[in-house]
Amino acid sequence: MRLLSIVTILCGTAAVSAGGRATGASTFVMKSKLAVNDTPRPIQQKDVAVEETSGTVPSVRGGAGPFKSSAVAKFATIITILNSAMISLAPAKTLEMYGLDKTPLTEYMTEWIGHISTSQAITQWSLYFNGNTVNTAMGAGTLYLVIFTIKSLLNDMPGQFGFSAVGQYVFLIINAFCGHQLLYNKKYAPEISKFYPVWGLLNAVSFIVAPETMGKKWGVEGAEPDALVTYEMKQTGFVLATKAVYLLSLGCGVDTTKALGYSNIPALIGMVLTNFVSKEIGTFGMDSNQQWFWLLLKMFVVGSLAV
Repeated sequence: MRLLSIVTILCGTAAVSAGGRATGASTFVMKSKLAVNDTPRPIQQKDVAVEETSGTVPSVRGGAGPFKSSAVAKFATIITILNSAMISLAPAKTLEMYGLDKTPLTEYMTEWIGHISTSQAITQWSLYFNGNTVNTAMGAGTLYLVIFTIKSLLNDMPGQFGFSAVGQYVFLIINAFCGHQLLYNKKYAPEISKFYPVWGLLNAVSFIVAPETMGKKWGVEGAEPDALVTYEMKQTGFVLATKAVYLLSLGCGVDTTKALGYSNIPALIGMVLTNFVSKEIGTFGMDSNQQWFWLLLKMFVVGSLAV
């Protein structure tokens, strides 16, 4: 890891007598003593934590495993970007790949999940590849969601699925305002860096704990496969929780790579529940090999960064 500072050399000055004449002997002694310190001492390079506050340069730390945390963070970011792009750009194909039924509502929800994940990927890329400040990175990811909300409203998705458009407008205003404040590190950026993730976490808990209730709010009245929609609602909740934990950790000054490790914990919990507790993966006939890939990946990221 690069060192942030280098020890500089002290320099000596000659002593001048009261009568204005330089005392050569004294000057020689002083310079001789100071010369001992003229040679910089070698410093061993090692991974160190760099203290950070909101709006400053990202911190870096060493990982618990054999890989550097920065390398793990970049690797996880690339995987997230590729997966998020696939889900958001081709939701129907994504459902097909996972063996899930395709309906207009499940396609819309799958696309939404992809965009939420993409917004986090943008924040990760801004931090680990571009070296942006925490606030700037959070703002870039937040503003991205404005695009999907505008698309949803222009195509009258609320009217198509029977849910209120008021929530969409609220979502649009909150993301636009918070994203702008964070991106340009405005007056309310420090408060928003904590408020916005908490708001997201509350939404996430609602989707995870009460997926049926959230499904009804989304206009599900029996025309759609209720079990599948409920599953999609839960998945939405875990994706929201993953992003919220990541942003909240960053907003509270947690090390940036450690924050990424923490954020993968909700995703890991969600996969364990759907695979081994509720066993919804088996219910819908989803490919277990894909599930094991993501499960092992989440375990690797958590083990490497969250410890």
